[in-house]
Amino acid sequence: MLNSQKMVAEEIPSEERQKIQADLMKMLEEIREQHKARFKTVPHKAIIYCQATYSEDYADTQKCVERVSPHTDYTVIAEDGTLTDEQKTCLRHKGCIVRTFQFKDNLPMMRNEYLEEAKKIDPHGWVLVSDPDELMCEELCNELRNIVKEAEAQGYNTLGIHARDIWIDADKLDEGEKEKEAPYKESGFWKYLLFKLTPNFRYEGVGHAKNVHEKWYSPNIPVMPMHLDKRFYYEHRKTVQKIWRNATRNLFIGGSGDNLGSLNPTWVKLREITDALSIRSWPHFEECLKKGKIDKKLKDFIIQHRSDSQYPWEAEVRELFKWYFWMHPEENTGNWKSEYTPPPIGTPSEVENYVTKCYFEILGRHPDEQGKNFYVNAILNGEIRRDDLPHIFLSSDEYRQKFGPKRNSKLAFCVMGYGEVLDMIMEAVNTVKPYADEMHVQGDNFTKQDIKKLEDLGATVHIEQWKDRFSDYKNKCYSHAGTGWILICDHDEIPTEELAKNLKTIIQASQNATKYNMVSFDVIDIRTLKGKIMSQTRNANGKALLHINVPNAYYGNPHVWLKPNYYPWKLLKVPHAYKHVKDIETELPRSVRNVFLGGGGDNTREQNTLWVELRQLTKELKLETWRDFQAYLVKGQIDPRLLDVLKRLAALPWKDTELQDPLRYYQLLHPEEKVI
Repeated sequence: MLNSQKMVAEEIPSEERQKIQADLMKMLEEIREQHKARFKTVPHKAIIYCQATYSEDYADTQKCVERVSPHTDYTVIAEDGTLTDEQKTCLRHKGCIVRTFQFKDNLPMMRNEYLEEAKKIDPHGWVLVSDPDELMCEELCNELRNIVKEAEAQGYNTLGIHARDIWIDADKLDEGEKEKEAPYKESGFWKYLLFKLTPNFRYEGVGHAKNVHEKWYSPNIPVMPMHLDKRFYYEHRKTVQKIWRNATRNLFIGGSGDNLGSLNPTWVKLREITDALSIRSWPHFEECLKKGKIDKKLKDFIIQHRSDSQYPWEAEVRELFKWYFWMHPEENTGNWKSEYTPPPIGTPSEVENYVTKCYFEILGRHPDEQGKNFYVNAILNGEIRRDDLPHIFLSSDEYRQKFGPKRNSKLAFCVMGYGEVLDMIMEAVNTVKPYADEMHVQGDNFTKQDIKKLEDLGATVHIEQWKDRFSDYKNKCYSHAGTGWILICDHDEIPTEELAKNLKTIIQASQNATKYNMVSFDVIDIRTLKGKIMSQTRNANGKALLHINVPNAYYGNPHVWLKPNYYPWKLLKVPHAYKHVKDIETELPRSVRNVFLGGGGDNTREQNTLWVELRQLTKELKLETWRDFQAYLVKGQIDPRLLDVLKRLAALPWKDTELQDPLRYYQLLHPEEKVI
């Protein structure tokens, strides 16, 4: 049957085939016009889905159109002239308006192509935009009209949609790429993809070169942004190869970063080389790279800059190296590799660009000079990390006021420990259970029986390897919580019933964390010996165990504090108490641990040259972790050089810094050695 159909098709004269194709195109055009006319009569403002695409992204564009178009009035696809006639016909058959343009190395201009078409349809309608690798979830599509209707009623005109990164081949990411992609994944990222149109609405470039990254702009119309609920999301489907390709494009046409252009000397050198080769457009450059066997000067440039350690957002020359030699591994005759090194903070102009970008993408506005200067200086002076800034903005009062009640009043109880102290953990979980919405227990050596006992109490157990990093471990522990507030405790910090039953009242009285956002309690210090209470005292200087859920808020090792410049903390002290249970027999080894990890005192570390000497020696002895060091001390007959360091530490005239404890601990373990 198939063969006979093929034979008949071949017998149709070419003139008749052309007539059939022309009739088909005419019919499709009539269908499209009917589709447009039908929606011109609807009473609501038009919802228009827009996307720019090119040939390699056509399959992804089809998926997006099939998912979104049934829920919008129009679909506009802008293509750069690389789609075939058949592909454009297929899109028109799906009801799309296809607009062809010439790509001129300018992404904001490219996006304006579909905006111009959308404004012809309804200059006061709504547009939902996405790139081909951004696929809207079905629930968002189904609720799209209700979302727009509600936004109109509340006066919002710019809606952020939550991003979910879907990595196709995340195993190929190196440390630099993981760091580059991490902040949005950790903090949560909403991208402004749903807008209300105005006749003058358009995209404009930012930064120095202004032709890669963009902002939306509408003269005399204030931006009223809102973030949609997380259940309305889009999947950002990524492959490492596509990331490399797009980074190379950004480098070539915009100089990387926030369109640094000629401010980036690496870009200047690259364009000097490509100009000499008469390569003056991205399509031409991409074609040359894909073809391979590029000019020696260009290849030498790529190899020379393969490990540039500018801040990852600006160092996209690494991706150029990776992409080229991924396409042409046979040309890597020197077995060159891109080695990742932690980047510097950045130049003042780079940091200023980054701060401006965070203001725009998270708070939905341009920065005020005072605020911008404050955060630029804080980053340059090392008071906060660059990666802290998204968390700070997401947790700000301004963010909550603009984007609704992001801070929910739910509570998660988070506790860290290990199998040997399971009874204390279970006591704490049992106490808080009636008053918590979530409970998370984190440790590294719980048995199956331990896990079952905790799960029977309603806790979720997370097995995380201990790496001698207290703040990292604490941040990881409460990162599992999806609540607005957390109560976080070490295994030896057990809330009393009085404290637990008042938690919800305290949270509600914070008025959405505007009156206060962290709460400290009284502490009942209990010292025990072999399970018996030896002493018990109460004071009002306990920890702030209850606070809002701000990611990565802790720093320090082994002593841990909330980052003071991370967020404008507002403290409330309440008289309810928690128990701090300390076993006398474990106090001394814990003090030795603090010296080993942090140098004693308030994490003196490098301030104490003897601590530096201690850690250099233990590294030489292959004692990398606290557990290694403790086992070595317990074994006895330690290296004489180490014993000498312990004696010199004990002789230092510093009070209350635990420096005498390592030698004292060793003496108690091995009195027969008579070390003094």
